Amino acid sequence: MSRKPDLADELTRLRKLLANYEELEAEMADEACYVARGNGFCDTKFSEAFVEGQQERLRRQIAALERMSESQGGPIE
Repeated sequence: MSRKPDLADELTRLRKLLANYEELEAEMADEACYVARGNGFCDTKFSEAFVEGQQERLRRQIAALERMSESQGGPIE
């Protein structure tokens, strides 16, 4: 049972990270997210593939932690 708080903390941390990447993805749709590259071209600060990859990685980690918590006696919030 002593691991539940650790799992809860990690789950909270991962959910916050996921929310940050989801917010970043929404902001990338806005032209204000573009940055000058110094060669006359503008580009996004992060590639869409990078952001989507991070979101998928975090979703997998969250799902794994949720499964782990259920196997230890119930869901954690």
